[in-house]
Amino acid sequence: TVQNILASIEQLKAYRGKAHYARALPEAEAAREALRASGARVEIAGEIRRQCPVVDRVVLVTDAGESAAHAALADYRRGDGFALPMGLPIQLVHAPAASFGTALWEATGSDAHRAAWREAFGEPPEVATEAEVFETAGTEVIPPAIRESGTWEIQSAQEGTLPALVTVADLRGTLHNHSTWSDGADTLAEMAEAARTRGLGYYGIGDHSRSLQIAHGLSLDELARQREEAAALNEDYLERAIDFRILTGSECDILADGAMDFPDDVLEALDVVVASVHTGFSMSEDEATARLIRAVENPHVDILGHPTGRLLLRREGYPIDAIAVLDACAEHGTAVELNANPWRLDLDWTFLRAAAERGVPVSINPDAHATDGLDDVRWGVAAAQKAGLRAQDVLNTRNADDLLAWTRSGTALA
Repeated sequence: TVQNILASIEQLKAYRGKAHYARALPEAEAAREALRASGARVEIAGEIRRQCPVVDRVVLVTDAGESAAHAALADYRRGDGFALPMGLPIQLVHAPAASFGTALWEATGSDAHRAAWREAFGEPPEVATEAEVFETAGTEVIPPAIRESGTWEIQSAQEGTLPALVTVADLRGTLHNHSTWSDGADTLAEMAEAARTRGLGYYGIGDHSRSLQIAHGLSLDELARQREEAAALNEDYLERAIDFRILTGSECDILADGAMDFPDDVLEALDVVVASVHTGFSMSEDEATARLIRAVENPHVDILGHPTGRLLLRREGYPIDAIAVLDACAEHGTAVELNANPWRLDLDWTFLRAAAERGVPVSINPDAHATDGLDDVRWGVAAAQKAGLRAQDVLNTRNADDLLAWTRSGTALA
C-alpha cells in the first residue's frame, strides 16, 4: 500500500548516515593508523569503542595538534571535515599528553554512563592514562563496551563485581550453520572442517526445514540422508582419533501458529534444534510473542533463533515482548540465540542481561552460510560483551558432552 511505501521511505531516511559496527571498525582502525604514522598517540573512542551494533561516527582522541592531525588525515578530507571512505564522519578530539586519559574516558562513555559516574565518584581528574581515572576512584577499569547504561556497570564497579567478559577464545563450538544441503555455499564436510581448523570442538548443523523452499529447505528424506552423512563424517573423525564431532540439527521454521515445521519425533532425534521465524512478519506484538512462546514450549526446541527477525539498517524486526519470551525460555529450558551475523545481532544486546539473570543460556551463533561466515562470531561476542555476559552465560562455551547433556535436561543454565 501507499502507506507502507511511505513508511519504508521514512525508515530508510532514519538509517541514512549510519553503518554496521563490523563494517565501520576496520575503516576506523585504518584512519587511526594513518594518524599514528605521524608519531601521534591516537585511540578510537565513542560508539565504536563501546561496540555498538550501529554507529554514526568515528571518534579519534589524539595528542597531535590540529595542523599535524589534518596533514596526517589528508586522504580522509571531505569538504571542511574528515570522513571514512564509507562516508561516516571522523570527529577529532585533541588532548595534551597530560590529560589524554581523561579525554579518552570522556569521549568513550555514553552520556548516561558519564553522568552516573560523576554522581558516584565525582569529577574525573586530569590524568595521562585512562587507567588512572579508575585508580583515582578506587575501582577496576570498566570495560569500554559496557560504559553505556549508567546503572549496573556503575554499581558493579562500586561493589568490585565487574564481570570477566566472554571472549571468542571461550567458544568451544559453533551452532546454527548452513551448508549446500540448504542455502549455504559450502558442503557439510567443508563447513565442519573449517570449524575444526578454527580450534572448535563441534559443528552444529542448522540447515533450513521443509517449508522454506526459497532457501531449499530439507524434506524429511533429505534430513535423514544428511544425518547419514554426518554419521559417516563423525565415524571418520573417530577413526582418525580427531576430537571433533558434527551435531545433527535443523533451523526449523516456526509456522504461523507457532507449531514446528518438522514433527516432534523427527526433532527429538536431532542433537540441537534451532527454531526461527522466516515468514509472516506482519504481526502485532501479541501475535508475535504468542508465536515465539508456543515454539519455546515445544520440548524438542533447544534454541530460539534470531527472535525478532530484524536486519540492521535494512528492516525493523517484528515487535515482541522480549521479557515474556525470555520468561518462557527460562520456564521451558530453552536457550536464546544471539545471532552473530552483523546484519542481525539478534536478540539485541539490551535484553541479554535479562536472559542471563533468568538462567537462560545465550547461544552465540554465526548463522554461517559459508566457511568464512564462521568468523562472524566475533561480532556476536562483541554484542555479548556489551551486555556484560560471562563465559558461563553462553551456551556454546560448553564442550559437546556438556552441551548435549543440557539439551536433554531441558533446564535453565546452572
